[in-house]
Amino acid sequence: MDDASLVYELIPRMEAGGIFLQAWIYGVGDISWGMFRPIYPLMAYFLYKPGMATQPWVTFGLTAMFSGMILFGYSYFFSRILKIRWQSILLINAAFFYQYDFLQHPSLQEKIVLLFGLGYFYAAWFAPKSWILFLTLLFATLGFASKASFLIYFGAGYLILSGRLLEDL
Repeated sequence: MDDASLVYELIPRMEAGGIFLQAWIYGVGDISWGMFRPIYPLMAYFLYKPGMATQPWVTFGLTAMFSGMILFGYSYFFSRILKIRWQSILLINAAFFYQYDFLQHPSLQEKIVLLFGLGYFYAAWFAPKSWILFLTLLFATLGFASKASFLIYFGAGYLILSGRLLEDL
């Protein structure tokens, strides 16, 4: 994990040179090896800085809350689609073995990919027609700026969005 370089190099650079400017520089610097992730350093800053300023357990507490929000969000989303109780889906999601990594490694970028993917799916499936294009473009932009693995959401969300937009024809 690159947590140590985030804590000892990137976060101090963000504090000295401006949080958003340094996040942008980090994101542009990734282009040379095929990535563009200006949102990743922002996530790292807001997850790590409170623990750096107080106690390390604060970072793990924030990570647990962030991961819990994502689990709840997906559980609620799928419960609305499948028309079953969200608690049942949450139980299945919480039992997934990969949850250990979400809690153990606060900097995993997949958290923000999952968060923006959830927003993208939710906007494509449930947003009012007047807001659907704006919200899906917003979450797609945020998702692409978090990590390239967001592409997996793009195809599925595009199919959902196409179906929603074509249902009135």
